[in-house]
Amino acid sequence: MTTTNEKVTVKVNSNEFIWNPKSGLFTFDGAPALLFWDSAIELFLNTIEEVSGKDVSKTVYEATGYRMGHLVSSYYSGRRDFEQLLEEYRDIYRNAGWGNVNITYYNFEEKRAVVQLTNSWEHRIFKNTDKETAGVLLPSHWAGVFTGLFEQKVWYKINKSQLDGNEYDEIEIFPSDVTPSRNIFELARQ
Repeated sequence: MTTTNEKVTVKVNSNEFIWNPKSGLFTFDGAPALLFWDSAIELFLNTIEEVSGKDVSKTVYEATGYRMGHLVSSYYSGRRDFEQLLEEYRDIYRNAGWGNVNITYYNFEEKRAVVQLTNSWEHRIFKNTDKETAGVLLPSHWAGVFTGLFEQKVWYKINKSQLDGNEYDEIEIFPSDVTPSRNIFELARQ
């Protein structure tokens, strides 16, 4: 590929990436997006932890992940074709470099889901560090996604982690009163 001032469009499955060198804009499915190396995100997350401490940074990551997930689900509000939508999510996240997503279970009536992640950016970053526990940004992200889809507050529990030698990270989503806002409030009162 040669560098020109012409737009470059790449279609991966149903997702479209457009690079516009003239304007310096990269879009993913029509929305402005950013590309970062895993090492840059790792530096960003480590800096947050270094500045704010382990407990505070966990709350920051959870709040950020949850809000990002809720934002993603807002793009699809009103849709009731959940099986199709969950298939689209698999493609979107994989094609954007977030790793492979497999939603092995979901029940709209019970407001429950099980999400399996392999080769996620969060795992790629943490597997080469001294982290002993799984990340919380992506699990809380999926809690935010399903809060929007289920139209009810849900939270997460990590059942399996690749950092513990499992084949995938497994995140269980279930109804809960726990939210990042509540966690922030409790943290502020300490």
